[in-house]
Amino acid sequence: MEKQQTFSDVEYGARKRAGRRKIVLDRMDAVAPWKKLIEVTEPYYFSG
Repeated sequence: MEKQQTFSDVEYGARKRAGRRKIVLDRMDAVAPWKKLIEVTEPYYFSG
């Protein structure tokens, strides 16, 4: 069953300009060494 779209889904889906949050997160993805950070912190995560 497909989820019904809300008015905000339609409005934000049609946006052409990136919001501040997306810009910041894209910059963080470009700069941060995520794979290395995950390798260092993974042993301390609870699994289960």
